[in-house]
Amino acid sequence: RQGIRNNTADTGSSNNLALVTQSGDLGESFVEQTNDDNEARLTQGGVDNESVILQSGFTNVADVAQGGSNNLSIVNQTGSGNTALVGQNAGVPSGAF
Repeated sequence: RQGIRNNTADTGSSNNLALVTQSGDLGESFVEQTNDDNEARLTQGGVDNESVILQSGFTNVADVAQGGSNNLSIVNQTGSGNTALVGQNAGVPSGAF
């Protein structure tokens, strides 16, 4: 299950990228982007993984890769120019990062 909210209509945000790839079973993701030039990439494999990415600044980058089972990731970026790289479990899906 995926949820992506790019607040373009509400705040005039632009040039944001949200890319979610899910394989396996019971994956859940939510991405919310406010302001401009943010990038969020999420790759989920395995079973019952959950990820939340919140970006409310400018030029933030979040890359999350989850493999295996029962992982939880929450990335909350405020301000500008932040980078987060999250890898969970030894079975990170190929092509992630």
